[in-house]
Amino acid sequence: HLGLADLNDDDRRLLIAAAAGAGFAGIYIAPITGMLFCVEILLKKLSLRNVLVSLTMSMIAMLMGSLIKGFHPYYLVGDAHFSIISLILVIIIAPFTGFAGALFRVICQWAEKNQVKKSPILWQLPLAAFLTGVVAYFFPEIMGNGRALAQTAIWTKSSQVLWLLIAVGILKAVVTVLTIRFGAAGGTLTPAIAIGAAMGAIIGIGLSQIWPNLVIWQCAVLGAVTLLSASQQAPFMAMFMILEICHLNYSVFWPMAIGVTIAMVISRQTLKKYNTIVQLKTVPVPK
Repeated sequence: HLGLADLNDDDRRLLIAAAAGAGFAGIYIAPITGMLFCVEILLKKLSLRNVLVSLTMSMIAMLMGSLIKGFHPYYLVGDAHFSIISLILVIIIAPFTGFAGALFRVICQWAEKNQVKKSPILWQLPLAAFLTGVVAYFFPEIMGNGRALAQTAIWTKSSQVLWLLIAVGILKAVVTVLTIRFGAAGGTLTPAIAIGAAMGAIIGIGLSQIWPNLVIWQCAVLGAVTLLSASQQAPFMAMFMILEICHLNYSVFWPMAIGVTIAMVISRQTLKKYNTIVQLKTVPVPK
């Protein structure tokens, strides 16, 4: 039989990435998302071999996770089907979340690139924790991975929490970036979902003033998936993640697909302009 020593570099890389995706699948009970996290984000290579290995590991992890945690949605949403109206909603929401997702990606990459190393982390990371605690005293929804903020946005049914969503959405982005900048390690998937859900709910609240029968939780879900796809530059992973962790029915596919497409176009253009600006700044000016 083959041992670890017999594996080549590609095999090891695949197993490590598949294990990361399997961990994701076990936590969120989302096997397809775990596979796509491995293939679309970590390996950035779609092949039958990569899909089969990562999907098999994700399915095993999902099974073990469901035996311990049960098979429950990570975010609690309504049971209304996504109607033709949701196609109009996502066309309005996606340009905003697509731009915001690209901006969030750029800022997080800056924070990772300039992350504190060595001895300064001993005081800067505790400072980040202190600042987070101060903000959380007034806005506890920013704590954790963003689940509280996303759930608050999804459950929103009136304009009374509009300013809360605006404040917490901005603060969540700021705290996440500062925490990474000051030396912490962690992902930005669920913070992106939280910020996107808040943006979607905010836009939904605004539209409900002229559209009384609007389903705001659907706006939050569409905001979450579009900002997630833009920030991670992974449209398929974003779609299946929201689908699996919310236990949505298949009526969501059309608005999701349209929204993710718009968000990806907007985000790609935004990132392209940003990269052009950075390159112009780094090119030495001839004397």
